[in-house]
Order: sequence, then structure tokens, then C-alpha cells
Amino acid sequence: MYRHILLLIFSVSVAALDFEFQQRLPCKPLQVQHGQVCVNQANYCDTLEVPIKRSRNDYTLVTSSLSGDRFSYKYGRIKPSHQDSTSDTSIEIDRQQKNDGCEFVGWGGGLSGAVSYVLDRLPRNIRSCVYRSYFSSYSGIGLSMLRLTMGGTSFDLEPWTYSETPEHDVSLPTFTQLDPRDVQRNLQVKEILEVSGRRDLKILSVPYSAPPWMKMNNNFVGGANSQLRPEYSQAWADYYVKYLYYMQKDGIRIWAVTSGDEPVVASIVSEFEFMGWKAADHARWIADYLGPTIRRSAFEKVKIFVFDENRAEIVKYMEEMVASAPHVLNYTDAIAVHGHTDWKSSSALLDATKQAYPDKPIYMTEKSFGIGNVPAPLKGVLLGSWERAENLTVELIDNLNHGVSAYVYWNFILNNMGGPNYANNFIDSPIIVNEDYTAIYKQPMFYAFAHFKFIPVGSRRITARISGLDAASIHSVAYSCPDGSTAIVLYNFSATKTVTLSVRDGSKEVIRLSVKPKSVNSLIY
Repeated sequence: MYRHILLLIFSVSVAALDFEFQQRLPCKPLQVQHGQVCVNQANYCDTLEVPIKRSRNDYTLVTSSLSGDRFSYKYGRIKPSHQDSTSDTSIEIDRQQKNDGCEFVGWGGGLSGAVSYVLDRLPRNIRSCVYRSYFSSYSGIGLSMLRLTMGGTSFDLEPWTYSETPEHDVSLPTFTQLDPRDVQRNLQVKEILEVSGRRDLKILSVPYSAPPWMKMNNNFVGGANSQLRPEYSQAWADYYVKYLYYMQKDGIRIWAVTSGDEPVVASIVSEFEFMGWKAADHARWIADYLGPTIRRSAFEKVKIFVFDENRAEIVKYMEEMVASAPHVLNYTDAIAVHGHTDWKSSSALLDATKQAYPDKPIYMTEKSFGIGNVPAPLKGVLLGSWERAENLTVELIDNLNHGVSAYVYWNFILNNMGGPNYANNFIDSPIIVNEDYTAIYKQPMFYAFAHFKFIPVGSRRITARISGLDAASIHSVAYSCPDGSTAIVLYNFSATKTVTLSVRDGSKEVIRLSVKPKSVNSLIY
């Protein structure tokens, strides 16, 4: 009799799970200036563990919201369509229509000099929490890509390159080892691998500037005269190979390199370490020097990404490159794009690029908030801002729906000012360290990014058509995953209305959802 009572209690408990949101190892909330953050310290690290229902007729819904949910989840049953009452809004899944045809390659984060500096100052337990939170597949987001820099960036304590002396010696005689800053960062990369258990981390590296003596302005910074001197074209390509060699010698294998960071912006901005390019010169250098040099080296399998600039320039820049040196495409493994100014341009530019170069995947390799020419109140860190979580979610959905097949957020952790760096170029990050380095704050952006973890490497995008009364309030992207499941990320823009939504995948079955106001949701079935 007691056994039957226990079974009944257990059954009722499981049924309750199907209808009530449950919280995993919970966020420890803290109210701050712009909203709520989750506090993690040496003795506590919240997690993103969600046990997914894998049976044929079940779904899992994970939710984070302005009202306070942080990766809460519930289970539900998929119903036959004849049992579904009329819904105001619906999402129709179409598996027949082919989209961009590219497999999803991965999610990533940037480990700049500033990030390395912050990580080095954190107590080991908190640093391990950062690594698990980002790179663990189950308890974290499961990032599978890491963006390093080949020398310094605007996010360093000072500008720097290799082989700064002797000047004008194309044999690069002093480039015989890594910089100590690389060695420190490589130890952090190895710690990431150890703590997260990852063995599939793809490492992308990008140079921001050649040594000053190789440039027309003889300076680290960008600006109108910051281009490479033509006589150093081969030396600059050789520099890449030396970097790849010494990184490998230190135990770090580079998966891909880019041909330079933001060549258009670098030709204008003179405050930061940058090197400008004109599209025609850039194309000829890649096609005649960088590409052949890497392909003839021991690193012939290292991929080469071109462009690496904000998408507003992508169509024009790529057209000028290909017109000047059509064979540049022979050395182009992917087109890298940045998302700092997505609000200024249309995602139709990605469609046009995909149509023009259908065999070249598009990867988002840098994205930040609080950067550039934005009003002063929106610059830098907005601690606890839900609006930034919303913007990240919507921009991610938009980019994925227009052919982007990898996404890297720049600077995955920064200090409480949004730095440090020599240029006082402060921006926001999904994780911010408190002033005395005794705690980290997981921002709403962190949880928004985490909702995309359910789209694993190898997934393929499928069409999700939204219709009905509240269609304008819902943003979504859908993927067919390698294990046979389907993952849909949904955002409800409405500030006040819970949207009743029917998800139809085929004519016989329907998932009935109630999507909270201002919430990001992951649906897995």
C-alpha cells in the first residue's frame, strides 16, 4: 500500500513539472542600476543544466525573461492537431524548403589582452566558473570557438606586435618566440580545455596591425595612411606563418586566421591599434602573398577568412576585392563579418553576399554592445540591462535567418568599467567582474546567448513561418539538430502580453505554448 502511495506522489510530482517552471542551480539575483544580474563567487557557480525530454511526444521549453526567469524550464506534451484549440499566432515548420545549406559551425567568444588580464586577476575558483559557464556543453553555454589576437588590439593595456625591431629587416630575426602575454593567454586556453572537458575547440586568430615599420604611417594606430607598405607584402605573410609555428610549439593549434581586422574602420579610426586596407590592395595581398604562403607552409590546412568588417560594407568590399583579384576566392574559406553596427544596415546584405558567393560560409566573428558612436548613456557597461539581452537575441536570430553559420561574441569577460585598455574604449560584456575581483556578474546578455546552446554544431536551419494576430511580436529561428531533435529560439517583443502560440511541425502534431512578455525561449522537441 505504501509503495502505491509513493508511486502516486511521484507521479503527481512529475505531472507538476510539466506545467510549472523549474529553476536549475539558481541564479543568485542582485538588483543593480539597470536591472538584475546573477552573482557568482568562489564558493558558488550557477549552471545551465537542463535535462531535455527525448521521448517522441514530449517537448522542453526553457525561458529567461525581464520578469526574472533565468533558464527556467518546463516540459509538455505534443498533441495531435485535432485536439488543439484555435491559437491567435502560429509557427509553421517547413523542412522541405532549403535555406542557406550550410551546417552550423559553432558559438564562440573573444579572448583579447584585456580578457586575459581580467582572467589572470581572478581567483582560480571564479576563473574556473567563467570557463565552465561558457565552454562546458552541459552546465554552460558550450562555446566551441575561441577568437585570439595575433599581437595587440584596442583591448590591451598597450599596443604591441611581434618583430618591432630591427626595423626594415624582412627576415623578422627577432620573431623567435611568443610574447609573454601569449604564453599567459595560452595557459588560460589550456585551462579552458581542462575545466570544460572540450576537445573540439576551434581557435581563430586575427592581427590588428603589422609592426609599425611595415606601415605607411610608421605607427601602431589606424587612420587614413595606415596601410601596409607594398615592399613588405611577403614579410607580412611570413609573419603569419611564424606566429602559427610558435603557437603550435606552445601547444595551441590555430584553426583559422583572418586577413586583418576591420579594414574599412581601420582606415578612419586613428585612436586604436589598427591597419587599414583598400579592398583592391587587400585582395591582391591575400591572393598573391598570404594565401600562397600559408598553403605552401606546414600550416596549409589553416583556414583563411576575409573581410572581417561590419556588414554595412560587405557587398561593396567583396565586389571590389573580387574585381581586383578574382583568384582571391581560391584562398577564401569563409567570409567573416562583424555585428557592432547591425542597427545601421539591413540583413539583406548578408543574403546578397550569400547569393554572390554560395560556397563561402559567413561567420560572425565579432559583436559587442556599448561600442562606437552611440549616445553617452548607452556606452560601456549597462549592468543588468534586459534591453541589451533583447537586442542580442533579436540580432542573433536575424543573422542566423540570413545565412550566418557561426557567431563569436567579442570580449567574453571584462572589468566593471568595460575594460581595461589603453584607449579607454569601454564596452559591455555578458560577464562583468566586480570592482575587487571577488565576484562575477552574469548579465541578462549571458542568459540570452545561452538560449542558443541548444543549436549544436552540425545543425541545419529550417524554415519557421510566423502568422496570426501577434506575429509581429515574435522573432524566431529554427534548426534541425544532428541527433534528430528540433530547436527553436523564440523572443516575445511585447512588454505586456503573453502570446499564445501553436508550433506546427507537419500536419498531424502541434505544440501549444504560452510565451511570456519580454522573454527569450528555447523550444526543444
